[in-house]
Amino acid sequence: KPAGTVSARKFQTKRPKEIQGSARKRFRQRRQDDCGNGGNGQDTEGGVQGGCSYSLAQEKTMAGKMIVATGNRNKMIEIREILSDVDVEIVSMKEAGIRVEIVENGRSFAENSAIKALTVAKASGEMAIADDSGLVIDCLRGEPGIWSARYMGEDTPYELKNRTLISRVNDFCRGYEAAGGAIAAMEGAEFLENRTAGENQAPEMLNDCPGADENGKPGRLRSARFVCACTCAWPDGTVKTIVGQMEGRIAYAPAGSHGFGYDPIFYLPQLEKTSAELLPEEKNAISHRGKAFTAMHDYLAAVL
Repeated sequence: KPAGTVSARKFQTKRPKEIQGSARKRFRQRRQDDCGNGGNGQDTEGGVQGGCSYSLAQEKTMAGKMIVATGNRNKMIEIREILSDVDVEIVSMKEAGIRVEIVENGRSFAENSAIKALTVAKASGEMAIADDSGLVIDCLRGEPGIWSARYMGEDTPYELKNRTLISRVNDFCRGYEAAGGAIAAMEGAEFLENRTAGENQAPEMLNDCPGADENGKPGRLRSARFVCACTCAWPDGTVKTIVGQMEGRIAYAPAGSHGFGYDPIFYLPQLEKTSAELLPEEKNAISHRGKAFTAMHDYLAAVL
């Protein structure tokens, strides 16, 4: 699959009862039935001209809720921004009063995303949306991968996680270069366990930019990607999952004050910036989560 592409997989082909037809159309019919001819008036901020008391806020609320299966405040901000014009009320688990244990025992981002969304949908009786995302580093055999949030322990500060990952990638690249590329066929983890290059050398004797390209920027040895699997689930067990990716490299040092998690060490060669140096709207336009949730936005806009 080409880098940065978005793929979609429908686990069940039937549409759930909750999304057969337009929720907003059903609401408007109810409004017309309740308000008589006033229901045919024009929408205004205060409701509908002609005596009907239904407001536009009520219209969106009555069209249904979508509970975001996450406790991550930063994710909520991004998701709300991307799905702001979808025809449902978007609420967090806390706002919905949902307290349920979610066991993420899947073997992929898509499986964990579906587990989270289905658990919340069945517990709440409402549509739910979830994502499972993480950082995949090629020379570390895909680490931290689906364990990205739990890497080095969930309570470990990302500042420490980021420094550790940079150090591990640097070690791999230095050893590779010291061996003249001869370890190309070796697995990253196996090499790291048996490396000798750089172990007893002073830092100034080592390459300051291990794994650099011809311009001194992070090169292919430092390749990585962010992956996001987004799942929308309904109480009847129907799910829709979409996966988005963002390709990049591991930076030499953290940079940027935007974003969260691993954003400061994820370098984008085409922009010569880390993900954390992008403004929110810039990041959403190209990020793994932006791609997955934008595609989900288009799907939901068509079926709700």
